[in-house]
Amino acid sequence: MHHPTLKPQDLLVACRLLLAGGADLTQRQVASALHLSLSTVHSSLKNLRRAELARGSGPYVVDGPRFLDFLVHAVPVLYLPERTGLVRGLPTGIFSPLFRDRFTRPGDVPTVWPYSRGREVGEGLAPLYQSVPLACSRDPALYQLVAAVDALRVGRVREREAAFTYLRGIAGVGDGERGVAA
Repeated sequence: MHHPTLKPQDLLVACRLLLAGGADLTQRQVASALHLSLSTVHSSLKNLRRAELARGSGPYVVDGPRFLDFLVHAVPVLYLPERTGLVRGLPTGIFSPLFRDRFTRPGDVPTVWPYSRGREVGEGLAPLYQSVPLACSRDPALYQLVAAVDALRVGRVREREAAFTYLRGIAGVGDGERGVAA
């Protein structure tokens, strides 16, 4: 039996579709928003359907509860963080605007996606996919969602719980779902 392999760009496509909430986005619109090729988006949609994380053929709909479960339990294991040293970039994880006030202190060195147009210098964290910093710099909702995914990848327990709570709301999942394991 063939098990689908999800690539990092597939997660990015799923994040964009989740934010669309079932709106009828064309593959061209998704490709443009994420700075991906049309063939990459087409392949990602195929992979997401095979993995049963999305359904449809337009509009494409992400299965919120299933995708949340994948983000929480699989992403931190399958998409290990790669640190790049000090770089200029776009803050991510707990250093993103979504979590910064809650978890950081003055003087903390931020975690950033390497991005030449970024305004902060910090410890680099390779993004899930190369187009993430550009796409997120142009789409605040996508930025928050992908930064929350990074909080799941690299955060401590409290930070991961906060990311889970945020993502649960985006995915439309009720309070009864299981949380993040310590």
